[in-house]
Amino acid sequence: MAEGYGSLEEDAKRGVMALKENQPRILLMGLKKSGKTSIQKVVFQKVSPHETVLLETSQKMQKCDISNSSFVQFQIWDFPGQLMDLFDEEDSDMDWDKVFSGHGAIVYVIDCADKWPPAEAVKRLVQTIVRVVTTPGDNKPKNFEIFIHKVDCLKAEQSREKHSDVKRFVEEELKIEIADRMKKDPNFNGLEVSQFTSTAVHYHMTSIYDHSVFDAFSKVVHRVIGFLHECITSLLGMLVTRCGMEKAYVFDVLSKIYVAQDEHEVTAQMYEVCFDMIDVAIDISAIYGCSSQAGGVDETSEEDLPAIAEDGDEYYGALVDEEHNFPFDSDSSAIIRLDSKQVLYLREVNKYLALVCLLREDSFKKIGLINYNVLQFKKLIKEMFDQKAKLQQKANDLQQQT
Repeated sequence: MAEGYGSLEEDAKRGVMALKENQPRILLMGLKKSGKTSIQKVVFQKVSPHETVLLETSQKMQKCDISNSSFVQFQIWDFPGQLMDLFDEEDSDMDWDKVFSGHGAIVYVIDCADKWPPAEAVKRLVQTIVRVVTTPGDNKPKNFEIFIHKVDCLKAEQSREKHSDVKRFVEEELKIEIADRMKKDPNFNGLEVSQFTSTAVHYHMTSIYDHSVFDAFSKVVHRVIGFLHECITSLLGMLVTRCGMEKAYVFDVLSKIYVAQDEHEVTAQMYEVCFDMIDVAIDISAIYGCSSQAGGVDETSEEDLPAIAEDGDEYYGALVDEEHNFPFDSDSSAIIRLDSKQVLYLREVNKYLALVCLLREDSFKKIGLINYNVLQFKKLIKEMFDQKAKLQQKANDLQQQT
């Protein structure tokens, strides 16, 4: 086992050195076989949930570069469960302070289908929280996202009970950990750890067999991108008001993570309908869309394609034809009329973002006004991204000068 741990440490150290400095990172952590790799594969590499049973247990850390659009840009580090054991290894060469020295979030996965209560998983979670809080400096993960995973095997009442149980277990284990730390070190700031846990730890019930894991990861990304998410949400709210929409999302087309939604409440069923509309539009465009010779699809060079992961080339086979034409462009739109006298309307926002909105049939009659406002929305989003790119370029130039 020692040899295996040594390999894990080397992989992690190489990953730290190779990290792009200006990209936030999301660390996927948890015990072995909790479902971390399956979540990453399903959400970002479009592996079928049923195929994840064939995945082998991760033996080394995997780094996934997510650059789907000008908006969704971050890295995912998938930590194997064995790496969590190094917390107790005082002679380990693992530099945890350096691992946690980067802005972003930590997604900690707890397998609710495993033995219950999850004492070991909660213990490692609390140790991770304490280590992050005590890591020097401000450039470190600001949020902990707890995925109580594999809830597809539970009934609704059982799911709610598991959610309450995990929150209670974490609070109890945290009190024990703080008391032990203060006995060993009277200067240990237990209050800071408690305050962090009460404000920066969020709980999600997830499964790869439904939409819940995409919904949960969307909320993770919202907190990671911060101010930009707030800006686009504000613009989306104005669009909804002016067009009489009942609900609106801005989805990243490739991952189907929604980067923003308006403040109106919506049922889980309606969210799933909006979510599935992305697949409908892409699939129909890929089959019936105009060929590049007819001028209906913008040609995209292989170099321009976004990178889902280092080994994610097979995913593009489903989205990009032999000439590397992406079946989603400035002319992409879709309309679905529902039995509930509502209309689902999809419009392209930019190369990899789509607006999906829900309207009453009466509101959709004003399609000219809706299209005009959507056009203004697209212009504002473009201006926002252009400004972001300029600021990023200035930051890079200053960094190179220093």
